[in-house]
Amino acid sequence: MASDLLPARNIDTIIGAIAISAAVGLGVVLSGAADTSSEASDLTSIVQGLYGAYANLSYVYPSGTISSAVLINAGKVDKKLVNSTTGVINSRWNTPITLAGTAGGNPTAALTGIPSTACADLMTDTTLAPYVATIGVTGGTARTPPVDPAVAATDCGTSGTVALTVTYNPRP
Repeated sequence: MASDLLPARNIDTIIGAIAISAAVGLGVVLSGAADTSSEASDLTSIVQGLYGAYANLSYVYPSGTISSAVLINAGKVDKKLVNSTTGVINSRWNTPITLAGTAGGNPTAALTGIPSTACADLMTDTTLAPYVATIGVTGGTARTPPVDPAVAATDCGTSGTVALTVTYNPRP
């Protein structure tokens, strides 16, 4: 009777190992999507930090230059986004995000080293629409989000990395 249970335990062990392998493989696939979703959330958080750092009671930027350093020093950027070695804001792919602009204008975020598949996902992300005036591959056409998936795929390409330029709305 005990010998009958041993094969069942082996089968359970094998099924368990297969399930764990499948879950790990799925996790690797989903982690890319999670990075893109998290990056869209980070870009929204950054613009909200801009609003907090530069907005007055009329919700208009006061005079001054918009920069990553100002946001970091004002504590308006999530600490997990700041590279403690370089002191710059980083993307989920550990590449710099550079903020620029002037008061009263549309601030920009320049992202480098973004995987082409993530680029297309960011361009089509509907959560960015209220905050982002345009998004596009640097040097290419600036698009109004959310961008049509076929257009985003063409703009971003199918391999390698790209640089993106995000132009924020002054305030939604």
